[in-house]
Amino acid sequence: MRLGRNPQTGAEWSGRSWRSPDDPATGDCRRAMDTRGLPDCVSWRGDVKKYRTGPWNGLWFSGVPEMASYSDMFTNQVVVRPDEVAYVFNATAAAPFSRLVLSEAGVIQRLAWDGGSRVWNVFAQAPRDVCDDYAKCGAFGLCNVNTAATLFCGGVQGDVPGSPAHWSMREAAAGCRRNVPLQCRDGGATTDGFVVVSGVKLPDTDNATVDVGATLEGCRARCLANCSCVAFAAADIRGGGGGSGCVIWVGDIVDVRYVDKGQDLYVRLAKSELA
Repeated sequence: MRLGRNPQTGAEWSGRSWRSPDDPATGDCRRAMDTRGLPDCVSWRGDVKKYRTGPWNGLWFSGVPEMASYSDMFTNQVVVRPDEVAYVFNATAAAPFSRLVLSEAGVIQRLAWDGGSRVWNVFAQAPRDVCDDYAKCGAFGLCNVNTAATLFCGGVQGDVPGSPAHWSMREAAAGCRRNVPLQCRDGGATTDGFVVVSGVKLPDTDNATVDVGATLEGCRARCLANCSCVAFAAADIRGGGGGSGCVIWVGDIVDVRYVDKGQDLYVRLAKSELA
């Protein structure tokens, strides 16, 4: 299976849902590769983004670390060339007979055939839970599936609800805002620092810049020198350590959630918020 795009021609390889379980006409939901920033698999309903896997980090999509648990059955690769940016998915000899289905509701499932009981079982599914809903907690919000009492949403250290009135009505889409403004002037003079948010799916990279050749320390320095930079992370986690490459976000960071074996995200804060 292949999802991707040819940057030179604009040609796209994507999946489409049926209109309904009984109507094979083209439906509203689409599964495609977003090639802005780092490659990311995204599910759309019409023009509305509903779910994304998180950006590819060299080993798996950052919001789907469980991909490593079935690497003996299915191989996953992202190809980046001048004429192609694509996610390539192949079954090995050890894999069960399976098929990939995108429902009319936008749910994507890999179904595996059980020859004994002669039924299709769900092998993997997305979205998996409420935190997989795109931008569930708004800008600068962090979704945690284990915190239902607080709408599943919280903020980075030093952040407060963007709209307390909406949060009190259990509506967190307004996200969070800084309690203390960043201290940065033209030319990069700053006293700001970073807090490490560990174990997360990285934010949407639509508004990010990527340099796969940079070091993580160089990425930190580059972010501090840019007053518009709000966060950074490693682009590639192969090789261990803190990773390599550089992703820098300007503006809002959106669609961040905690996941098992997630990545480190370095979020910029004013010095007074780092104590």
